Amino acid sequence: MLRTTLLLLFFCSLAHADITGRVLGKVWVQPADCPSCGKTLDANHAQLLAGMAWWYRYYAKEQSREDRGRYESAEDEAKARG
Repeated sequence: MLRTTLLLLFFCSLAHADITGRVLGKVWVQPADCPSCGKTLDANHAQLLAGMAWWYRYYAKEQSREDRGRYESAEDEAKARG
């Protein structure tokens, strides 16, 4: 039941486990302000922008060039805001 509920709330792409067993992936959710949009918001990027997460550069080579740039920029912006 919990797994089914979680699958309705988000979609995780490119997921795999690291050497410690943590699941790494890109999490997509439905934006709160757009109920008809589907799962189009990159939750990882949103957390970086809000200063609630950090970009783990060790795995940067597994990201697209676009994602690397967006994630690095988002983290830099959050750090600059304090």
